[in-house]
Amino acid sequence: MKPNTPESQHLRQLFTPAEAAAFLRSNTRTLERWRHAGSGPIFAKIGRRVAYRPTDLSAWVEQRLFSHTHSEPAQVHEVSR
Repeated sequence: MKPNTPESQHLRQLFTPAEAAAFLRSNTRTLERWRHAGSGPIFAKIGRRVAYRPTDLSAWVEQRLFSHTHSEPAQVHEVSR
């Protein structure tokens, strides 16, 4: 793959499990448990490798916003940018 092609730029937007864990302020073992349980953010399998899109990590966090500890997840409305 040539550097600075659209394909190479797209692949640079993928996080490794370590980068995803840092983004979520978690650890790679927790991400692994979430993958096996099906409870974590969606991920891509590229061969034997696991990768995460930053947008999917952000969306997963947005789905887990609460207004207080005894509430259901908050309704999140799309904010136009």
